[in-house]
Amino acid sequence: MGKNISPNEMISNLEKSGWKKTVEPGGKKSGPATILTDPSTGTKVRIHAEPGEGTPYFRAQNKGGGYLDNNGVFPSNATKQELRDATHFYFEK
Repeated sequence: MGKNISPNEMISNLEKSGWKKTVEPGGKKSGPATILTDPSTGTKVRIHAEPGEGTPYFRAQNKGGGYLDNNGVFPSNATKQELRDATHFYFEK
């Protein structure tokens, strides 16, 4: 999904669709997070448009806080590294 859209375009599109936006300061590596929440499902998208290190990315969370993979599933049996690899989506635009 992040291949054909910029972080700012994703934020704008989700806001226009009715998602609620909040911004949190981030850590040194991840930078600030723009968090958009779907009011009807509780699903959240955390967008790190300007990470301190690396490429801009986003992550999706279910209403319970579990990070989702590209199939929309929480990979419960994954190791910490596998979870990270499966749930970080990088912007290429």
